[in-house]
Amino acid sequence: MKKIAFLGALLACSAVPSVAHAKVYGELHSGIDHVSVGGLSDDGFSYGGALGYEHKIGKQAFAAIELTFDSSTSELCDPNLVFVGDNGCMKSRGDSSFVAKLGTRLSDKTEVYVLGGSAYREFRYINSGTTPFTDRLGFDGWRAGAGVKLKLSDKMFAKAEYRYSNYEADFTSSNALVALGTHF
Repeated sequence: MKKIAFLGALLACSAVPSVAHAKVYGELHSGIDHVSVGGLSDDGFSYGGALGYEHKIGKQAFAAIELTFDSSTSELCDPNLVFVGDNGCMKSRGDSSFVAKLGTRLSDKTEVYVLGGSAYREFRYINSGTTPFTDRLGFDGWRAGAGVKLKLSDKMFAKAEYRYSNYEADFTSSNALVALGTHF
């Protein structure tokens, strides 16, 4: 999965013919994180940031690549989470993704886009059963979503975004986020 993400980044960067219409951007975002696996689910607070590179295509369209890093308060706990009697909890530690975006400008101030790419999520497993221990569990997956971006000034923007991620072992997450960012 990491090789595919690297090749995608390399291809996206090489496909950019001109820097004149390109913008590097950064953002801080937060919102709701809903995680689920095997009938268990939890809602938590998600927060993080993103760095990206956006390129104008023609008069209305744009493409971007983006790297995100997030943290979350969500956790999944059950008396039989991994095995009978483990009293286990999986606490979300971090979430990262590398996505490509494709969108269009609806007006001078409003853009809509779709996104897709690879995702990685890490949990801290805590077993408080008869033999207590902790471990880190990481899951690769994919991400898809859509968003609306509003230009606040020449450099500042706000956006609302929905992201769905599907990881190994039937873990899924849904995020509804708002962000504030700037173009550099």
